[in-house]
Amino acid sequence: MNEARNASAGGQSASAVLADLTGLLPPAPPAAEFSGRAERKAELLAAITGPRPAGARQRPAARPAARRMLMPAASAAAVLIVATLAVAVPHLVGHAGAGPAAQGQHGQQGQHGPGAASTLTSARHWTVPAGGIRAITVTDTAGEVVITGSRSPGPAAITATPSYQHAAPRLSYQIAGGTLAVIATCPNVQQNCSVALGLRVPAGVPVSAHTDQGDVQVTGFSARVRASADQGKVTLSRISGAVTAGSQQGSIALRSITGSVTAQTAQGSITGQGLRVSTARFGTDEGSVQVSFAAAPDAVTATSQVGQVTLTVPGSASYRVSASSQLGTTSVRVPQSASSAHRITASSQVGSVTVRD
Repeated sequence: MNEARNASAGGQSASAVLADLTGLLPPAPPAAEFSGRAERKAELLAAITGPRPAGARQRPAARPAARRMLMPAASAAAVLIVATLAVAVPHLVGHAGAGPAAQGQHGQQGQHGPGAASTLTSARHWTVPAGGIRAITVTDTAGEVVITGSRSPGPAAITATPSYQHAAPRLSYQIAGGTLAVIATCPNVQQNCSVALGLRVPAGVPVSAHTDQGDVQVTGFSARVRASADQGKVTLSRISGAVTAGSQQGSIALRSITGSVTAQTAQGSITGQGLRVSTARFGTDEGSVQVSFAAAPDAVTATSQVGQVTLTVPGSASYRVSASSQLGTTSVRVPQSASSAHRITASSQVGSVTVRD
């Protein structure tokens, strides 16, 4: 009788434990997901309730109190493992964002640059004595290049700001033969890598700048300037000297240029304002040419394969004008003279051509 009561009490205790565990387990999948469910259930019950092999020891049942203590401990351990992985994984796989520069880290300032091809992981600022510099070249595989001429005789100031997700870019500079060369290289520009370069250098030093992917801006120089971009816009302003601008896929903008100008782009427009140049050559395969002169030029050639050409010159002078268009209108509205020293040649394959004052 007592054995029956103990068995009954043990059964109620086991039921209570199973009820507690049920709330911690996920719901069972629908019956349709199991083929032969009834047969498998019968086989499992037979294996559980069937006779045990001779000599097999029966494992004591776990205590209900111990089960209640183990479940919260297991849950806490799982949370701890997930939190540890969340912290460790970004350090294992690399940068998850745009690199330390985008996260507010700052580089060092000083007289010394990055050295030979050093890894650029944060914004860097440095200066270079300008006493022996006679020319400056800047090369960037991906990123904007901004160069400003300074009237003060102080040192050249350079700023490099990287942005990347995986492999960090490389930066180097050197002075050889009086030429300061600054080079920024991304190991793979397809992985969201770029380096923005900013330079403030003496205005009387010739400058040459190129970027594969990005814009180029050069402002305030009294020396020769060459600027080009494979994929990007080129903007040159307030320059007195020989200017050469080029782009494969991008527009060219010229403002307040004195000296001479050569601008060529494959796909993009060419615009100019306030030009005071003796000679100018503008050419684009696909795009327009719209340039205005503040002084009468000696010789201007402007061509477009597909796009309109519009030249605006002072009406105080007469010009020898040759204007043509195969598929488009032609309009010449300036004083003309066959013996004029000011020559203008403007043409377009497909597009209108206008020369006006």
